[in-house]
Amino acid sequence: MYQSLYRKYRPDTFDKVIGQDHITKTLVNQIKSGNIAHAYLLTGTRGTGKTSVARIFARAINCLSPKDGSPCGECECCKKLISGTSLDVVEIDAASNNSVDDARSIRDNVRYAPVDCKYKVYIIDEVHQLSGAAFNALLKTLEEPPAHAVFILATTEVQKIPATIMSRCLRLDFHLVPQETLEQHVAKIFDNEGVKYTKEGVSAIAAAGEGSVRDTLSVADMCVSYSDLVDYESVLDVLGANDPQMIAKIALATLSGDVKGAIDLVEEGASLGKSVQLLTRDLTKYFRDLIIIKHDPACNAILKLPNRLFDAAAEIAKSFGSVPLMRALDIFSSVEAKSRYSNQPKILLETAIIKTATLSGEDVSDLIAKVGALENKLKELELNPPQKPDYSAIKKMLSPSPVTNTPSPVATTELPFEDRATESFAEFDPTKAKAVDSLPFEVSSASPVESAPAPKDMSEVTTFLPQEIRDQMTKLRGRVLGQLRNHPLKMLYISLGGEGSDTLMNLQDGKITIAFSREMDYNYCNTPRNIEELKKVISAEIGETVDISLIYCNNTEKGGLSTSDLLKLFSGAEKININRGGRN
Repeated sequence: MYQSLYRKYRPDTFDKVIGQDHITKTLVNQIKSGNIAHAYLLTGTRGTGKTSVARIFARAINCLSPKDGSPCGECECCKKLISGTSLDVVEIDAASNNSVDDARSIRDNVRYAPVDCKYKVYIIDEVHQLSGAAFNALLKTLEEPPAHAVFILATTEVQKIPATIMSRCLRLDFHLVPQETLEQHVAKIFDNEGVKYTKEGVSAIAAAGEGSVRDTLSVADMCVSYSDLVDYESVLDVLGANDPQMIAKIALATLSGDVKGAIDLVEEGASLGKSVQLLTRDLTKYFRDLIIIKHDPACNAILKLPNRLFDAAAEIAKSFGSVPLMRALDIFSSVEAKSRYSNQPKILLETAIIKTATLSGEDVSDLIAKVGALENKLKELELNPPQKPDYSAIKKMLSPSPVTNTPSPVATTELPFEDRATESFAEFDPTKAKAVDSLPFEVSSASPVESAPAPKDMSEVTTFLPQEIRDQMTKLRGRVLGQLRNHPLKMLYISLGGEGSDTLMNLQDGKITIAFSREMDYNYCNTPRNIEELKKVISAEIGETVDISLIYCNNTEKGGLSTSDLLKLFSGAEKININRGGRN
């Protein structure tokens, strides 16, 4: 009669138990010293060796001549225990014997001395299945059993054991067996059985076991029956796993933003009868593998994939950044958890594909690049803050002298526009300028209007102003930005002095005028809260209370404040109706 591998290779001595050295060493030392506890609680994941260790321990403490703490298997006591004819080792399945009457039966029988052995051992498997009344009936016996009685309780759900029971037992926690240890164990069994296998196939079997020796050997048993050669592909077929090449194609299409291609591949897999939940899990694992490969290109010793699959995954990982890969893993791992309780796991998977494909496109990459550039700009400003002028001279710098309307000599030869643009604004002769009645601003009656060349944009406005006004505007802006650099409202600093932000500041008659070239910066700053914050910061900086006026300069908007209007406003030559630019 055929015997399954996990039964055939069940350990019968402590040295054959794999992955639980911390437990076997403890029990062997107790047996050698004779310090046997009256009750043990063995807990851990299924298939890690709890029942096997309990049986070995029961035989070892009754063996007449133990070898290195393990039963010899040759004495009369060992032979009876192996054959199952001894009445001194009792195994009870608490899943089917969980009533209070079963517990009372144990309590009544435990007082009788053993027949053939030194100890009477009760092995209660799945002890967490006992009822509350059964635990209570067993409690006193566990606390003070007869000297010849030893209780071994085994469970996979230790949290269900009453604290009063646990406190009376020596607890031993079984760990999951490392994958490398499982691989060695499976390879050794295959060698003994004469099974042909590949290293990748054994690794896939061990990975499927997830730390459980019994589960690993059960998978190995199926693979041996399925194929003469246990390789990676045959193991995947036995497990019902998806084709790894299809998984790679879906992942690549998703990361590339090809929603249609990825969903078509999912439909193809579903038409072959593949589990959608398993497909989601495989994709999640694949994204995890890509992230590992991204940060460690020589990590196949960890992943243990066939070379062709690893090379393909390495190419995909190389083609995408860490951010899209991490986002994909986060999205798919969340969907995998939800799909376990959903009636529509396929919709959840398609949603994850669409979300990942949409977010991993070029737009997000551009946004990330812009954020990175902004962060670099802020760091640069922190390292090189604007120079602050001497406070004693600030009053003089912020008090411009009035622009005179005294005519200056007019050159006999007209200068080119470029040369005129570099001259000081004060050098233009207003008596020679032509009045422009159609301009949408109010003209003061004090003097005629001069027709200066119009700046093309705000960056050219200061080139038309006298040097003294230019200096005081530059220093005023530098001081204000220096105060806003560490302000809690970081966007104020960015709007007034960030990359691409062109602002001009001027102080006239106790009022600060700030001109914006970008509408988004103007709209952010032009709120009651932000205006009040600017007023506080600037007033504190220059040492006197000032009002704030915000204007938006736009040459293209009809009726808006143009660069020509701004030039006349800052020069003091004209009185401009800034309500048009401020949009109040």
